[in-house]
Amino acid sequence: MKNSTVYIILLLIFTQDIYAQQNFIDAVVTPIQEDALYREKAYMHLNKTTYFVNQSIWFTFFVGKDHNNFPSNYTTNFNVNLLNQEGNVLKSKVFLTEKGIGFGDFLIDKNFESGKYYIQGFTNYMNNFGTENCYLQEIEIINLDSKLPTIRPSEDSYDIQIFPESGYLLEDAKNTIGIKALINGKGKAFSGVIIDSKGLEVQNFTGNRFGMSKVEFNYSENETYSVILNINSTTRKKDIPKANSKGIIFNVNSLDDDLLKVTITTNKKTIPTLTEDDLNLLFYRNNYICEAFAVSLNQKTVQEFYIKKTKLLHGVNIATLFKNNDPIAERKFFIFKPDQATSVLLEKTQETQDSISVKIQTTYSENLPTPANLSVSILPKNSKIFTNYQNIKSAFLLTPYLKGPIEDPSFYLKKQNSNYRNDLDVLLLNQGWLKYSLDEKIKKISPKEKFKFQSGFTINGSVKSNKRFDLGILSDNNRMLSKSNIAKDTFSFKNILIYKNSKIKFSLIHNNDRLEKPEKISLKESLKTKKNHKYLLPDTYTNKSSDIVDARIISNFKNNIELDEVLIKGSKDAPTYQPPENLAEKHNMIRGANFYKGTKVSEDMTLGDATLFNYFSNKGYIVASSYFSFGRGPVTFGFSTTAINPDYTYPPEIYIDDLLTEAGTDVHILKTYPMRYVDEILINKSGGGSSSGSGGTVRVYLKDGNHKYESENTEKYTELIVSTGFDKAIDYFRTPSTITNKASFQLTEIDWIPAISTDKKGEYYFNISKNDFSNDYIFIVNGLSENGLLFYDTLSLIKYRL
Repeated sequence: MKNSTVYIILLLIFTQDIYAQQNFIDAVVTPIQEDALYREKAYMHLNKTTYFVNQSIWFTFFVGKDHNNFPSNYTTNFNVNLLNQEGNVLKSKVFLTEKGIGFGDFLIDKNFESGKYYIQGFTNYMNNFGTENCYLQEIEIINLDSKLPTIRPSEDSYDIQIFPESGYLLEDAKNTIGIKALINGKGKAFSGVIIDSKGLEVQNFTGNRFGMSKVEFNYSENETYSVILNINSTTRKKDIPKANSKGIIFNVNSLDDDLLKVTITTNKKTIPTLTEDDLNLLFYRNNYICEAFAVSLNQKTVQEFYIKKTKLLHGVNIATLFKNNDPIAERKFFIFKPDQATSVLLEKTQETQDSISVKIQTTYSENLPTPANLSVSILPKNSKIFTNYQNIKSAFLLTPYLKGPIEDPSFYLKKQNSNYRNDLDVLLLNQGWLKYSLDEKIKKISPKEKFKFQSGFTINGSVKSNKRFDLGILSDNNRMLSKSNIAKDTFSFKNILIYKNSKIKFSLIHNNDRLEKPEKISLKESLKTKKNHKYLLPDTYTNKSSDIVDARIISNFKNNIELDEVLIKGSKDAPTYQPPENLAEKHNMIRGANFYKGTKVSEDMTLGDATLFNYFSNKGYIVASSYFSFGRGPVTFGFSTTAINPDYTYPPEIYIDDLLTEAGTDVHILKTYPMRYVDEILINKSGGGSSSGSGGTVRVYLKDGNHKYESENTEKYTELIVSTGFDKAIDYFRTPSTITNKASFQLTEIDWIPAISTDKKGEYYFNISKNDFSNDYIFIVNGLSENGLLFYDTLSLIKYRL
């Protein structure tokens, strides 16, 4: 009978545990993941960070998925603003991003004053998570003719902050606090001690160069404490917050290679009150949940738990302790995964009188080669015009998950920083935590969608027409690209990929056959409002000498380098970058031309009885003579399709003269098209630029196309210039100059390569020009691979191997 009683009690406890765990899942886990929005993050690699007026700011931008850093394919529009110190938008552009990568530029006007400016980059969808959810890069601009601002001496402003690890302190327990000291908004190294109410020293500590420290001490019951800091030749005192008499706190230690250690701590007063409480730990980042489990202290004041790091995300993670489904403590921590380790290697392969040949290689994990997309800035070794504020690793793994501006975030993820784990731990501890409700947490993690993905632009307008007509957009060779209904004399074309100030041919269409020229047609221009972004900028004191462009740089530049004024002025009218002409642009100048690779059918391709089926079979795209595949596997977001191949890839969409066919699912249809009737073939393996072609897109144009309308001389269209669209990036050119000595050489740039794609061996070759002063350069490399590997390094050339 006694054993039966024990069995019943154990069963009851087990049932209660299952119920409590399910209750936590229903109340916390499910709402966090339910209706979760897709998250993007961005990084912009600038060719340098200090510019002179009349120069251009060149940049490559990368847009990645939040949880795995894969390139984001769901947005084509990347917005870039140039801000002044007041947060006002001076210039604004929209650039095309394909497979999460794009590039662009800003010309700095001659009337810009010397000072600090900011480059802001974001996608429209990123605004769902707050307007502060963007990439921000500080730059400096120098105007040789402008007067330097007057430096007015002012009294230093001190700000000392204390951050309990769990958000609050607990009596009769070991506590950890972060201490942060700022002077005029910037961190400053310090030393200090913790003292009790009697003035006795409890613990001493030092702060790093960013003005941050981590301190552990035992908080005695009914005691109070203060910190005394020695900083900037002054002494400052700050009271430590009063501890709670009851509660639960926790400590996170991520310094072990394989395991994360979590220590839950309470005190003797609290233990009796926990008998009816359910405790749970949740490990996550945004709405991606890594691990969740119930916590039992078993009448102990200290309990340790260990989690395998393989279960957590690469980069910043969050641990939140819940009591009865309410968050009571939280801590951010950083996880580095060895399989995400990457390297960039540079090798000088050849040298001539005029140039140096260079091989760049990308590897990961145990030096395994992998392809990647890179951008490279090449500067003199001791360059005075580049400050490494950010890199793609810090921008993707760190700063999106922190509050407020971070001093030199790139410092924490440089290869040269062997102490990065401790540095990151101190940084994340000093982020602090403010108590919030469960509802507030869920709303922050999973907000309602207010901003949509942008894929191209919407073209609105009005046209006089009767009800029998639609309005169409024609390509250069009069094939139909897009069609809109006309309602109350208005029309709207959505998701049009077009460059700004392009000419578009509009034509009225009757029954998808006959065309008529629209006589009264006009476009409605959309007005953009410029917002102020002061809230994004660091809260520093701009009248301090450290925040003014160094007068010695300007003086040195004036005395030692002579800019070619004629060529600089001419740069304003430099020819805009024209994408290389290809078959995709010939047929479709608007929708995703850069995704396609085209083939003009030659005479030898039409020999015999060859058909489209034979052509694609020889390419290896028709598998087992039964289905079409580019090897595009199932995607996890944004696409729905009823067709799927036997190998779980998706078939491509196949168009014949811009009409969708069933050839993707019934490849034998392709046998009915002899190659002698085919004019051109366009292949888009990625599906980019297509609304639904997750398995890719194929467009075949016949020599006598079914939907090629009358020739242009019939003038069945009206041509209008559209002011909306993507801004075209200008081809990089270096401002010509005459350099007189090595000091001025350090104020120049060598080269900027915005787009490099390494091959399967991880290799790419390029040349750089030599100069008379020095060929000792630094190469600042940032990049991203298709599977989310991040590449960053600042390198010098090694000699070629014999």
